[in-house]
Amino acid sequence: MAGVAGTLRGVSSMRHRISILRRGTDKNTLGQVVEAFDPVAEDIPARVVELSGRELERAKQMVAEATHSVEMRASSIAVTPKDRVQFGSLVLTVGASQTDETGMMQTLTCYEVKR
Repeated sequence: MAGVAGTLRGVSSMRHRISILRRGTDKNTLGQVVEAFDPVAEDIPARVVELSGRELERAKQMVAEATHSVEMRASSIAVTPKDRVQFGSLVLTVGASQTDETGMMQTLTCYEVKR
């Protein structure tokens, strides 16, 4: 029963809405091909946390630039380190992606995109 309670607690804490962005190509006004990130999934319930303290140090062991953790339900869209997460005006690059032992929850270790 502890696993069910943990899962329910995780779902109820997902009050944020994010979009998953995937790299693609587009053309600018001069007709040149430029790299662009387009949404592949939008309005995904998630929990976005700015890392600090022990969580930050633990995350930096996987991703040196880590600044945020994003927890969401695992979905049919495989989120990889080539993707980005948009939360409001904040855009994060996915550095690592882990799925829990139940296969239901996915945690993304991310860092802010430098603009």
